[in-house]
Order: sequence, then C-alpha cells, then structure tokens
Amino acid sequence: MALWDIKGKAVGQSLAAMLGGLRDRVSTYASGALSRTSPLEHVVKAGPVLVEKGFKQMKMQLALPGDTTPAREVERARLIREAVGPDIDLMCDINQRWSVNQAIGIGRRIEEFHLFWLEDVTVHDDYTGLARVADALATPLAGGECVYGITPFRHMIEARSVDIVMIDLLRVGGIANWMKVAGMAEAFNLPVVSHLLPEIHVHLVSSVPNGLTVEYMPWSFKLFEEVPVPVKGELKYRRNPVSGSSSAVTSTVTSSVEKIDLAGTAKLVLNEKEDEMSAASQNNWRDNGVRIIPATQLDLNTPQTPGMTRAAAINHARAGANKLWAGTANIHPNAKTAPHHHGELESIIYVISGRARMRWGEQLEFLPTLGRVILFTCRRLCPIKKLTPIRMNL
Repeated sequence: MALWDIKGKAVGQSLAAMLGGLRDRVSTYASGALSRTSPLEHVVKAGPVLVEKGFKQMKMQLALPGDTTPAREVERARLIREAVGPDIDLMCDINQRWSVNQAIGIGRRIEEFHLFWLEDVTVHDDYTGLARVADALATPLAGGECVYGITPFRHMIEARSVDIVMIDLLRVGGIANWMKVAGMAEAFNLPVVSHLLPEIHVHLVSSVPNGLTVEYMPWSFKLFEEVPVPVKGELKYRRNPVSGSSSAVTSTVTSSVEKIDLAGTAKLVLNEKEDEMSAASQNNWRDNGVRIIPATQLDLNTPQTPGMTRAAAINHARAGANKLWAGTANIHPNAKTAPHHHGELESIIYVISGRARMRWGEQLEFLPTLGRVILFTCRRLCPIKKLTPIRMNL
C-alpha cells in the first residue's frame, strides 16, 4: 500500500483514479451499532438513529449469545426490521456461529424480513456446507472476510458458496490481490463488498464494475488524517489529492459534518438505561452478582494491567470474557483476563479448559460450571491496592 501511495503522489492521482476511477462515489452501510451483545430495546432505538443520520443500509447481528432459540433470533430480526422500516437495506452477520442446518432452518424463517444479505452463516471454509445454505435460501449469502490469499476465493466461488464476495484488504494480500479477486468474482457475475478499512475500500469498491457497497466501520479512523464521511448513504473520494494531502491511498471527500461515530450512536441510546441499571445495582451486587459500571464512569487514573487500559477492556471487550461486570462473571476457555479492569480487585486469569464462574465480594472465589476447570491466576503483574482472600472450589 505504501508503494501505491508513493505512485499516487508522484502522478497526482488518488488510488481510485489509478485503478480506473469508474465512479466517484459508492454506497456504504453502517456496521457495529446493532450488535448481538446489545439488549433488544437498545438496538431498536439505534436503528432509527442511523436512518436519521442518512444511512440507507445497515447491518445487524444474529446468533445471539447465551441460551438462544430460533424463536428469539426471528423475533429480534422482526423488531429491528420494523424499527428501521421496509425501505432500508438490512444486512445480518452471523460470524460463523451457526451450523449448516441452523442456517437453513433459521434462514428460512427470517426470509420474510427481506434481508439484503446473510453473512458468514457457518464456518468460512466449509464451501460445500455454504453452498447447501445458498441453494436453500432466497436471501443472498455473503462471505469471504476470513479468506486469505487468492486461491481460496477461487474454491469458494467455484463451489457457488456465496452470492456476494466479501474481500478483506489485509487478508487477501493487498491492493493488487483485492483487484484480482474482484475480477474473478465479476467473471462469475458476482458482486463484491468490503470488510473494514472504509478509508481505503471506498477507492477499491468504486473502481470495479461489480463493487456493491462499503462497510462503514470507523475503527481505524485514528490512523488517518483524511477519512470518508457518509453523505446520504454514500462515500465519495477525490480523483486528485488536494495540495498537501498526506495520502493518495486514502484521499477522500470530507465534510463539515462531524464524522459519524457508530459507537456514539449506540452510547446515545444506551446511556439512559445504563445509568438506571448502574444505580439500581450498586447496593445489591453481592446478592445479584452484578455491579454495572458504565464506560463513562471508569476511573482511568488507577494502575493499569500492562498492555491494556480499563477503557479498552470495557469498550472493546479485549479482556476476552463474554460479559464485563464487577461482581460475578462467567469465564470461558481462552479468556485471557477476568473482566474487571475497573477497581481495586484486579488479577489476571487464564482459563485453560472447562468453564468457571467467578464471584467476588467478601472474598474472591471460582466455581466450575462445565467440566473440569483448569485455570491459571497471576497477581504479580497487576498492581493491586487491596487483595481479598481467594477460594477455589474446583
């Protein structure tokens, strides 16, 4: 990408212009605000907020955490569709969480909501299984974000595993490889879409005749000085970088409108409920096993776990556990730390096998919930002001 950038600056052209400049704008969809981990009442509020911001396309997630059922999945899809209206292109990401049979069964039940696509419905390299799902459903299947290099895309496309090819710029091997896969998909009359990095993907998707839409997930915006801003559901790039532009690869048309913060959209509808729950749980967390601390109330002026800040652990779930609570938490295999980076009780816990339930109040204890639990604890690396006794019932 650096070489493309050098070339663009030398010839005075943006990346899209160097790739052919088929069009100067492309559709984009909001991604990240309608996540499966958000309560239902929150996502049905967030959807209309995205519509108000001008998005005509947006993506939700199914394959809900915990003890879900097909009925719960269908109901969530129905309510989100009702919330955003019939004219919005609504996508749905499964993140490889369903089996082939689940994908067919639940997929048929949600066809009435006219989803724009179902994404990564099962394991990404089960090309035969994906083809079964694609053949069984009227809803188009999207996939490819987890595919590395060019050859696996050929296998996926030849097996008719997907209807929409999703290409990740980093995993496919760079700009040249991205364009090769897009051309391969075009030969099979398949559209292509992007995964993350809208700053660069706006140039790529707009440069190919089968480019469909760009995922607007602004995780990497802090890495760039110029970032694309959606206007009426579209992103636009500059054909010629402006004088003094820091990059030809990411030269985009910005706007006086603030960058649309999808995380902020979620916070907008979450804060009121979060504060309610926090206030109600402060005094009874030992009984209920939950003390909720909203991200806005985190104390960042306390010792941090090396390599991790509490804000990162809470806001991005980098701690690895499935819920971020002080009180009681379920710890799953490969959870590298306990989800409690916001108080005096801090330690590192690594679950090797089984599942453990951690609870702390008068003392810290671990209880097995599934199989034989093997865990490793470490406090040496963590500056702790106060350490309560630990009891392990394993």
